[in-house]
Amino acid sequence: MSVLGKRTRRFRLAYAALAGLLLSAMTVTDGAGLLGHSPAGAREMNDEERAVTSRSAWGTYAWSAPIEWYEEIPYGLVGGYPMADVMLGTPPEKCESRAAGSWFSYAVEEAIIPSYYPGEGNSSPDDPGASKYRPPTLARSANPPYKSQYGDNQEKAELKPTGDSGPVFTSACETPLAGKAFARHFTMNMNGVKADQGVAETEQRFDTAKHMIVTNTHSELTNLSLGTLTIKEVASFLTVELPPDSKPNISYRIVLQGISGGGSEKSNDGGQDSDVGDKGLVISGQSVGGADMLAQFNQQMNAHQDVVKALGRYGVRVLAPNIEEGRCWGRGVKEVSQTCKGWYLAEGPVLDAGFGPNSRENQIFQYQAMRLGSTRFFGHYNEIDS
Repeated sequence: MSVLGKRTRRFRLAYAALAGLLLSAMTVTDGAGLLGHSPAGAREMNDEERAVTSRSAWGTYAWSAPIEWYEEIPYGLVGGYPMADVMLGTPPEKCESRAAGSWFSYAVEEAIIPSYYPGEGNSSPDDPGASKYRPPTLARSANPPYKSQYGDNQEKAELKPTGDSGPVFTSACETPLAGKAFARHFTMNMNGVKADQGVAETEQRFDTAKHMIVTNTHSELTNLSLGTLTIKEVASFLTVELPPDSKPNISYRIVLQGISGGGSEKSNDGGQDSDVGDKGLVISGQSVGGADMLAQFNQQMNAHQDVVKALGRYGVRVLAPNIEEGRCWGRGVKEVSQTCKGWYLAEGPVLDAGFGPNSRENQIFQYQAMRLGSTRFFGHYNEIDS
């Protein structure tokens, strides 16, 4: 087999491994699952929580990334710079949370790279087991804790590579029903996108009082530079409340402040930058969903056409918050299936600049996108009949 053939096979195996990981955490399973025993010192679930989880099945995932890239090769790969995510699942009850300075998609970080750096006594790329590879900025937690290819995953983790005043990456799973992750990075530069600071913050928990999964995500860029276009603040806030066997309630807030141009170069349409001025917008919605959410967003955007036009001249567009039902795998898989009814995808990115060359259709890099201020929720929650 050629080297390319071997690597293609490894990618397919890696993608299958990723699918297995998500399924184990996001569907009903038997036995103990991936996450072993309860950790010493962790807060025990109370009687009310145990009563709910005994008759429930949920799998939820939340993500935030101030700079997010998305490529189809043709599989969908989503990466973040920086990123923070939390995943909850039952049965059995489990929480995983991660924060990282850069994350090159789950297929790459969780399977492909470890397969090239197997641990001691394990040289098979098809079964990497414990890996020598350690993502340098990854703070990873789990409750119950377990041992993975990256070593032990405890209830809390924190990385401060340059001390208290520099980047910080923290994750925690207080209980199997609640997790948090936070990432802060400075002096960011990726493919011409520059920013002084990027923040990703994600929290997800089962709220016993409301009897629902509550998710809060926040991503933000400070002093963003896209060539001669500068934006002082790009921020997205997304809250998703998911009751059992019901559609989610969504609240969102999108912020763009201090939009201006340098005036020394030409924008995409050949015009000068100087007429951009110093513009901004704040758009929000409370407990909305579906067509109502889109209609509300469009109504508010009509009052900010000057901002839309100014950004459009640079090939940048404001994205509406999105909600879909039936995506079995969330972002990265296009197909929507009736077999996945009750699985919801909600997104609140702020800006988008993506392209898909016709010459690359069904090939590597058939579609490439960069989203700024990305926040996302994906999951389901079902009550089991007693």
